[in-house]
Amino acid sequence: MPAAPGKAGSVGCTRSLLIAGLILAGLALLVCFTPLSLFVVIPAGQHWYSWRNRTEFDRHRERYEEIVRVLEAETGLPLNRVVTYSLGPDRDPASLRALSPAESEAEEYALARASRIVSARRTGDGRLLITIRTYDYGHAGAYGLVYSSGPPLPWELSNAFGGGGIVTPVSPNWWAVEDYTQ
Repeated sequence: MPAAPGKAGSVGCTRSLLIAGLILAGLALLVCFTPLSLFVVIPAGQHWYSWRNRTEFDRHRERYEEIVRVLEAETGLPLNRVVTYSLGPDRDPASLRALSPAESEAEEYALARASRIVSARRTGDGRLLITIRTYDYGHAGAYGLVYSSGPPLPWELSNAFGGGGIVTPVSPNWWAVEDYTQ
């Protein structure tokens, strides 16, 4: 007895889709739970974080430039000594608050995890060097922006958030820095 029209084809199609779904699920598990993930998943995540950091300046440019204006106007910034500031979660320049050395040490880790650390110092040649931590993903890296009122030394950029960071210019006097050595 012949099958009703359309019924035989739908069973075969459903079976094919089920098999394809199982194969894709198996491949996803293989990638996630084997050393293969080191070559597929982690680089893709770092690429996303890197892109997000590079576009951070464009998305919040006015706020970051206002932070620079506030810190340039501050007269008590000592030469060659880093002063650490906390910044509100919305990166509002009005929330910028200098931390005492004791506060800085106690809160630095917690604030860094929330990406609200701003560090500033006047260099020996009078330049203002500001680092703003935009994202901190622990072992997946720390990301941020660096402002320098004059040409920075290469190590000032690459070591801004640890050691050996990847530096990308984003605007005059501004650089995006990525550091995966955490």
